[in-house]
Amino acid sequence: MQVAHTLNSEGTINEKWEKVHAPSIVHSNHDNSKRVPVFVMLPLDTVTMGGNLNKPRAMSASLMALKSAGVEGVMVDVWWGLVEKDGPLKYNWEAYAELVQMVQMHGLKLQVVMSFHQCGGNVGDSCSVPLPPWVVEEISKNPDIVYTDRSGRRNPEYIS
Repeated sequence: MQVAHTLNSEGTINEKWEKVHAPSIVHSNHDNSKRVPVFVMLPLDTVTMGGNLNKPRAMSASLMALKSAGVEGVMVDVWWGLVEKDGPLKYNWEAYAELVQMVQMHGLKLQVVMSFHQCGGNVGDSCSVPLPPWVVEEISKNPDIVYTDRSGRRNPEYIS
């Protein structure tokens, strides 16, 4: 077993600094029982507005690289506005099913976030996924179904 030490300006070991900043003891073999599982968030536009997997070859290459880097798995938003876009109870899971197979093929795990809000217009939003059109139409008829705070401000990004 090798131990990496950090020396201070006097050339002596600075144990307090090392505990906070330095890498832990370097082992010649990995102890998987002490690993922290890392999941990487996939892009918000992993599935296109057309209901297809966005850039599947690039996604496959990225998943391969993540697996090589020791990542446990990936996380993806499943957008209500994409899955149930064509009407109530009319679901299209095809792109997400393709992603599940691809993730499994690369030996990774998948965490799914069911996103019942719209995407776009917020910090970090790199794409736009509206609520399902039939929901937007219902909101126009009955604006009380959107989230409303105590002050009466409405947020049309999701229903309540």
